[in-house]
Amino acid sequence: MLAASYGGSVALLIRSEAGTTVNYTVLQVDEGFEQSQTDAFIKMYMPNGKTIARYASRESAVARAFELCRAPS
Repeated sequence: MLAASYGGSVALLIRSEAGTTVNYTVLQVDEGFEQSQTDAFIKMYMPNGKTIARYASRESAVARAFELCRAPS
């Protein structure tokens, strides 16, 4: 589980795969700029990443990412 931030209050959960490894990233973005900031982040750091959920808080997104990390493949 990774975390990154543009300093905003909205937290997005991004899923990406690299070979057999699945990564989850919690990305904090500015409300109203979710799409542009997420697109820039994915293009730069996670070329095959996809946003899978939006959360009102970083804590909620991190909790869900940890749940997904523990889930059987």
